[in-house]
Amino acid sequence: PLTLEIQAGPRGKPYLAPSAAVPSPPQFNGSHAGDLVLLALHPSQAVGVDTEKPDRRLDRQRLAPRLLSSQQLAELDHLPPAQQRAVLLGQWCRLEAQLKCSGQGLAGLEALRQGLASRTPRANLVDLALPAGYCGALAWAQPASPPQPLMRSNSASTAA
Repeated sequence: PLTLEIQAGPRGKPYLAPSAAVPSPPQFNGSHAGDLVLLALHPSQAVGVDTEKPDRRLDRQRLAPRLLSSQQLAELDHLPPAQQRAVLLGQWCRLEAQLKCSGQGLAGLEALRQGLASRTPRANLVDLALPAGYCGALAWAQPASPPQPLMRSNSASTAA
């Protein structure tokens, strides 16, 4: 452990630097919300993970046009207001997981939102089944095989 070094990419994404002890280090990413912490690990491919609490305050009028395509906005407008919040937060988790996977951070939001694959590496994406009160998503670089989910909890109220 003393020989391992965590560095940051150009946009701040942390990574484990290659070393004599670990020439091909695993890739990782993390996220937290409330009492939940998520860590995503892959032996060789980039990963990104995000989690949010659905009770988080969201300004739908300001946030939705920045995150969603015109088609997604139209679909959102047809949902009941109570569902709009959950859909918007789920979309935010998916976008953030993809941006974290690519290492671009929020600087890559517009390219990802518009689907410009030439600027944003394509990633596999899944919604996560998390404890009640949370939503989340996981992205991993192609063509890697899907990660094997493992959920552990130190909380007596959350099933492992």
